[in-house]
Amino acid sequence: MSESIKNNIGYIGKGILISFIFTCIALIVLSLVLTYSNVSENIETSGIIVINIVSILLGSSFCTLKEKNKGMLKGLAVGGIYIGIIYIVSSIMSMKFALNINSIIMIFTSLVAGATGGIIGINVKK
Repeated sequence: MSESIKNNIGYIGKGILISFIFTCIALIVLSLVLTYSNVSENIETSGIIVINIVSILLGSSFCTLKEKNKGMLKGLAVGGIYIGIIYIVSSIMSMKFALNINSIIMIFTSLVAGATGGIIGINVKK
């Protein structure tokens, strides 16, 4: 395997790891806010969607900070792999492998967030 492929896999892996770390921290904060405040639990679904999008944006941006090209492609990889892992784990936990409109929207927004984060990461002035 060439050195550039190893580097790309490493950067994408780091981006996914950053996304998952941020997701865990943000979900803990969201659960504490919902538990110990008077905030309505109706924001739970919206909060989770926002957390996922921000997590993917951060991960894909960090993934491409040191890169000079293919930011959108690498960001798409981060977003696609991240949401793929989330979908598989949540499907196993709920014992339902269903693809409904909410799943399709989440997959689409994850890919868009990944591509956008990749573009942002490439274009950040160093």
